[in-house]
Amino acid sequence: MRIGSVYAEPGTKSTGFLKVATRPDGTPISIPIILVNGIDDGPVLCADACCHPDEVEGALALVRLGEMLEPRQLKGVFIGIPVLNGPGFETKQMVAGNPCYWPGPQDMSRSFPGKPDGTITERIAHVYMNEIVSKANYVLQLHGGGNSTFNTERIWVEEDERGKDSMELAKAMGGKWDLIILRPPQTGSIEQACTRKGIPAISPELGGASDRLPERLDIHVNSFVQGITNVMKHCGMLEGEPTLPESWTILDGTQFQLCANNGGLSILEPTYRLRGMVRKGQTLMRIVNTAGEEVERIIAPYEGVIIGVKANPITLAGETIGLFAKVVRTENKQ
Repeated sequence: MRIGSVYAEPGTKSTGFLKVATRPDGTPISIPIILVNGIDDGPVLCADACCHPDEVEGALALVRLGEMLEPRQLKGVFIGIPVLNGPGFETKQMVAGNPCYWPGPQDMSRSFPGKPDGTITERIAHVYMNEIVSKANYVLQLHGGGNSTFNTERIWVEEDERGKDSMELAKAMGGKWDLIILRPPQTGSIEQACTRKGIPAISPELGGASDRLPERLDIHVNSFVQGITNVMKHCGMLEGEPTLPESWTILDGTQFQLCANNGGLSILEPTYRLRGMVRKGQTLMRIVNTAGEEVERIIAPYEGVIIGVKANPITLAGETIGLFAKVVRTENKQ
């Protein structure tokens, strides 16, 4: 397997960088690559992280997985991209794009398949799709809450008649990954770009700003590692059967944001428990002004599952302060 100058013989590992462009000081803007080439033929699984640059749990998970995988026990090839959005990653900012580059921040997760002559964000997306994703049979893009939110385990899957295998890929994550969010195809998403090429693709998401205590971070990094390992077992890349939940809860990806109408401090109610089922009409949180007076109550608009919460209680009018998804159905393990 060769990606640019990174090369791994069967039964070996290799690491390196794939150059995309050059900074003003002459140093390269590159995509880091972890390549694990199994001793036997099999599928190619590609997983990337830090498409949104402050979502670091996935980056740590891919580095850990690259260290753990034994090529002589692997069928096929694992490609790990710990940091896809390098220029954004360097700034450590809570932005989806690359803040230092004209014409300003641009969401890489809405920039696929990219452009060879576009912005730096689009150029990275283009090189990634054409030089790396084009070699893959399966694609996982790992996300998190970054500096702004904290998320429980959930997997984004786009509803597309050409992407039925993506749902099976999502279910193969197993373990606590039993919340699957369906959404319509998103222009510029990795899932849409891959589906058009006939490649199943999903976006698992976990963790965020409340996740920075070392012991908590380690738990969630391991959750990503275990999920990807389950997928590799499902795809026949590793020996053994994936550990699956008894059922999966399918959620509506078109209705999941709770917004504040008033500024203040958000206070969570006891009903606001990550992964908790909430009835329509229940109070999820209160917003008080700086004098301690209640100015608003956030009420559950439907029965659903709490999947995320804003990390900072300082709240602006119109700001998303919670993630709460409507239940579509439950699917049991066959």
